[in-house]
Amino acid sequence: MSFDVRILDRNGKPVSGAKVEAYFPGFFKGGCQPAFANADGHALFECTMTHPSVIFHCRGHRFGSFKLRDGDSFTLNLP
Repeated sequence: MSFDVRILDRNGKPVSGAKVEAYFPGFFKGGCQPAFANADGHALFECTMTHPSVIFHCRGHRFGSFKLRDGDSFTLNLP
């Protein structure tokens, strides 16, 4: 399973180097290795298990819970 997260600042600009963590609530609790945003603000996650939902943490903020399918893309707007 893989999915993409884009990190934007409060002005809508990509945040390069931001650390993003993905957590999976429910029966199969856990998470993936953290990912770091590239120059365009994208962080790619690849996990070995399929999960129905995801919660993201980035720079002290929590985002989600979101429904999750393989290949999904998410945009997180930092306050």
